[in-house]
Amino acid sequence: QSVIEVTPVGRQETRQLSKEILCDIMQPRAIELLQHIAHEVFSNRGQISSGVVLTGGGSLSRGMVEIAEQVFDAPTRLGFLEQKHFGGLLDEVQSPEWAVAGGLALASMRSQIRRQSESGKSPTRKVAEWFENFREKFR
Repeated sequence: QSVIEVTPVGRQETRQLSKEILCDIMQPRAIELLQHIAHEVFSNRGQISSGVVLTGGGSLSRGMVEIAEQVFDAPTRLGFLEQKHFGGLLDEVQSPEWAVAGGLALASMRSQIRRQSESGKSPTRKVAEWFENFREKFR
């Protein structure tokens, strides 16, 4: 039986907990969370046409994909960043943990490019300015 150390919320000392007990705690919470999401999707007349994509660190929990497939009754997979959008950084961020942050950054960039294109600047100039502004934030 494997044991891990956990730090209870609001405490400084750690305690040992078996992985079996941790799974007994986490599995019902995962099911509950995914059922709530499914309820929200389907109660708003939403449909899942081609499947579910899980992102974030919690999606890496063992069995999460299988639980989501049962709850949503749909194919489920982990989400990763695409090479075509994040080529130079892909090795460092190729994990579902980074998929949300990368997707939000990409959506923000597209939104800025769209707004700038409405201002009459060339697409190349807009992208160059976006990268310049991005770089300035980290100086």
